[in-house]
Amino acid sequence: MYYLPIIKLKNREISKASYLKDYFNNPNVFPFLELQRYGIDETRKNKSISDFLTSTGIKSYFLGIPHKPSVIKHGAANDSNCFYLKANANNKMYLSESINLFGLSSCIPTFYIYDKSDFLNAFGFISKARKLNRTIALITTPQIAKQVIKEDILDENDFLMLDLEEKSIKAYKPIIEEIVSEKKCKIILIRENRKPSTFNTAISLDEQAPLLPDLSMNFNDPSLNTIVNNLFGFGDYCGSKNDISTGSKIDRSNFFPAVALYQKQEIPSYFLGIKSEEPLSKGGFENLFSLITQRQDTLELSKIKSVETMLKNEKHGDYAFWSVFSQWFYIAKMSIFDSWKSTP
Repeated sequence: MYYLPIIKLKNREISKASYLKDYFNNPNVFPFLELQRYGIDETRKNKSISDFLTSTGIKSYFLGIPHKPSVIKHGAANDSNCFYLKANANNKMYLSESINLFGLSSCIPTFYIYDKSDFLNAFGFISKARKLNRTIALITTPQIAKQVIKEDILDENDFLMLDLEEKSIKAYKPIIEEIVSEKKCKIILIRENRKPSTFNTAISLDEQAPLLPDLSMNFNDPSLNTIVNNLFGFGDYCGSKNDISTGSKIDRSNFFPAVALYQKQEIPSYFLGIKSEEPLSKGGFENLFSLITQRQDTLELSKIKSVETMLKNEKHGDYAFWSVFSQWFYIAKMSIFDSWKSTP
C-alpha cells in the first residue's frame, strides 16, 4: 500500500522541499505533484519543478496540472504568472499543456477527467502515452471511472485515481467494488480532507479540528477488504487544504492564525487544532509559534527532526510557512506512525 501526498507546487513548497527529503523518498510514499504557478521549464530560482526534484532527489512521482472545476479560479490575481490558469483556458489548451508533461522522463503524467469533454480529450493524452511507451494516470470521479474501465483504455501498468472528494469509501462502496473487480490498471483512492467551509475561525486551541479523518482509518474495516486488498494506494492533500486562510472574509488584522496538525497516538487518528491566542495585529504568528513549541512532546516533534529543524530555522511570520509546516508535519507522521504500510 502506498501513500500519495498531493502537493501543490507553490513557491514556498518548492523552496522548503529539502526538509522532507527523507520522507519523499520513503519506499511507501509516492508523491503526486500538481503544477500551480510555474511551468515545467521555469528557470527562476526556487520556482521550478527542477528545484523541487533536485532538493528532494525523488525519482518517481505523479505530475499533473489541476483541472478539477472547484480549483480552477479564472480571473484570479496574477493570472499572467499562474501556469495552471492559462493551462485551463479551454480543453484544447489543457490537453496541449498536459502532453507537455511527457517532457519530464521521471514523472507519471496525470490527466484530469471531470466531464464528458475531458473524457474525449483523454484519448489524445493516452495516444501520446502509447507512442512514447509511457505509464500514465487518470484522475476522475468514481462515476466516470466506470466508463474508463468499460472503454478498456488503460494498461496494467497505468493508474486510475478515484476522487472521492469529501465522501467516505463506504459512500461509493458498490461503485468502487465494481471498478476494482474489473480493473486491469492500478487503482488509487483520493480524497479531500478539509471542507471548503472550514476556516481557521472554526479551529480551537487543543481541540480536534473540523477536518475529515484520513482514509487509512478505513483500512481495518473488514467490510472493505474487497476494496482495500485491490488498491495500489491512497492519497490526499496532505491533511488539509494548501492555503490555511482560504475562504476567510475576516479583516486580516484581526485574524487568528491556526493550523491543524495530524495526531496518530490514538485510534482513531485526529487533527489537533492549534490556534493563536493573539490576532495578527498583536503578533499572532509569534504566538502560534510559541504554542507549537510548548507542545513539542505532545506533537512528538523530536521524532520528526527535519520538520523540527524547519520550525527552528525558517521565518514563520506568514501564512505560507504554516501551510507548508502542516503539510510536511502530516506527511512525516503518516510515514512514521500510520499502519497503512502493512495493508496488502
